[in-house]
Amino acid sequence: MDDNTIFSRNIGALRKRNPELAGILVTVPSSHRYCGVRISRTGDSVPVYEGDIAANSLYDPRKESARLLDALAPDSFVFFCGAGGCFQVAEYLSRNPLGECILAEPGAGHLRSLLELLDISEILGSRRVTVIVDCSPASIAGILPRAYLPALHGDFRLQVLRSWENRFGDELAGIQAAVLEALESVSADYSVQAHFGRIWFRNCICNLQTAGNSQGFLPRFDLKKTAVITAAGPGLEDSLDELRKNRDRFVILCVDTAWGPLHDSGIIPDLLVSIDAQAVSANHFMHPPGSGTSVVLDLCGNPEIARQAIRSRANLILAAGGHPFARYASASGGLPVMDTGSGTFTVSALDIARSIGFTEIRMAGADFSYRNGKPYARGTYLEDLYGKVASRIAPRETAYTALMFRTPVRRTVQDSRISYSTEVLERYARSFREYRQQGFWKPGQFARFPFDEFMQRYRSDLSCLLDDPCPEGPVFTSILPLLAWYSARNGHAESQKPVRNTIQLALDLIAGYTSVS
Repeated sequence: MDDNTIFSRNIGALRKRNPELAGILVTVPSSHRYCGVRISRTGDSVPVYEGDIAANSLYDPRKESARLLDALAPDSFVFFCGAGGCFQVAEYLSRNPLGECILAEPGAGHLRSLLELLDISEILGSRRVTVIVDCSPASIAGILPRAYLPALHGDFRLQVLRSWENRFGDELAGIQAAVLEALESVSADYSVQAHFGRIWFRNCICNLQTAGNSQGFLPRFDLKKTAVITAAGPGLEDSLDELRKNRDRFVILCVDTAWGPLHDSGIIPDLLVSIDAQAVSANHFMHPPGSGTSVVLDLCGNPEIARQAIRSRANLILAAGGHPFARYASASGGLPVMDTGSGTFTVSALDIARSIGFTEIRMAGADFSYRNGKPYARGTYLEDLYGKVASRIAPRETAYTALMFRTPVRRTVQDSRISYSTEVLERYARSFREYRQQGFWKPGQFARFPFDEFMQRYRSDLSCLLDDPCPEGPVFTSILPLLAWYSARNGHAESQKPVRNTIQLALDLIAGYTSVS
């Protein structure tokens, strides 16, 4: 088989899975990182680097790869760094019929040099292999969280080809750092999904049903005014007088935690935002919003807030945040989309302001720290809650202190005032700085959701997944947070059992919270 035939076969296989990468490889010149092939004693073709250095064993490359994989847990997701002859990838796929992995060769020209020498089309065409050639931190941060799903794939392992490490150690250091950073994000997301996966799914069902009966309209504001996003940080107290005295100059978008401080100051916001799934979030609305207020609730949010908004005749808008079930449902129409990926209300409120069309936006109370030694502005529901349980030996400040120092903090002093920050708050601040607008809301996106039709189709599609040994696609993606919740409580053992049980749980939740048959 000549070089052109080998390359064409490899590209043809890759194009079925990743046409964009295949297009790049067709046009990029070879780097000649892999510059030839030698035959092992077992008759296998082994690629060689410059200097005639074999990438794999010239005695028995398959046995060498088997030994490397013996140390891996059978259900591990593997990031293979350095392709070589791909014997390690082939062995992994053979041992783990449902396993998935990443194959990384940093540089399109490097991978092309291999594809011109060795037929690895079976690996390139496998739906269980994600191939990457851009191993920059940004690329790995974008690809790895989509490919590696802890609830489905179990443990993560970085497997480096020894010969590749010996020759390209400097590149490896950068890849390792990027992988570790991406895994921190994956771990944080998984922890949240494992905690909230079930309640998110349940809330989506309930709120979709509400959207099928009542969906609000696109708010119409004077876009020449300044939009002020009010969060509940201690800094909000510094802005309350200005907001009250110049109320007619501003359109106020309020995160739900800040509703109490604004209300106590006689300020009624134009729009309230809530994305919290927990039942306690309803406590933010001890004073129900009025008919002149719009309430934007994430589909994953507490359904009681939707009920309170309807009872008070507010303009209730149910929006699809970042949950895959919510985004899947939004494709059926009637649901505007908003950014909830960061997990912070402030970014969600900013996204709504931009989506409505505001160009001049100010922030109030978005401190992303425990400013001046306080966690929140005066007037939040916590002040009332902690006040009720306070005593002479355990005052309200004791509860606030426990809240602030429940995780490690970083202390800063400015103008003799102490503030504290945590890893979570710093991540929220970073998400706020990195926010990028996705689009604008349009009136056509606001309509009653076709709940019965959607749910009948969705249940049918979920039922079909019960018989799929390796499910994928948007319907399966929609239950991944629920799978994280189930797996955290029942483990990853025994093949597809957690997947099947999660699908059945989803069907049971739909049956329990709806009358759709």
